[in-house]
Amino acid sequence: MSDLTPAPWDYECEEDEFGDSRYYRIQGPTPKGLGTEFPYNVADTLNRHFCITPEEDRANARLIAAAPELLEAAREMLASMAWGPQMDRALAKLRTACDKAEGRQS
Repeated sequence: MSDLTPAPWDYECEEDEFGDSRYYRIQGPTPKGLGTEFPYNVADTLNRHFCITPEEDRANARLIAAAPELLEAAREMLASMAWGPQMDRALAKLRTACDKAEGRQS
C-alpha cells in the first residue's frame, strides 16, 4: 500500500465555480515533503456524467474515501484466515470500512 496516498481519506461536498452543480472532493493527509497543512485532494467527482444522480455521486465519493480502509481490511483478512483475536480485529476493520463506504459511519 505504500504507493497510495496515506489513509484516512474523507470526502466533502463542494459547489462548482458557477454555484449550480455540487461535487465531492476526496481528501487525504498531505504527503510528507509538500510543506502545507491543507487537505490533499486524492480525487473528485467533478468530471462525472450529468446522468448520475446526486445520491449516486455521493455514494461514489463515499466508496472512494473508504478504499484505503477496505483494502487494508481485506489484506488483513486474507493474511489472518484463522479464528482468534487477529481475525476479530480484521473483521472489525472490515465492518468499519464497509460502513464508511455505505455512509453508516459515526
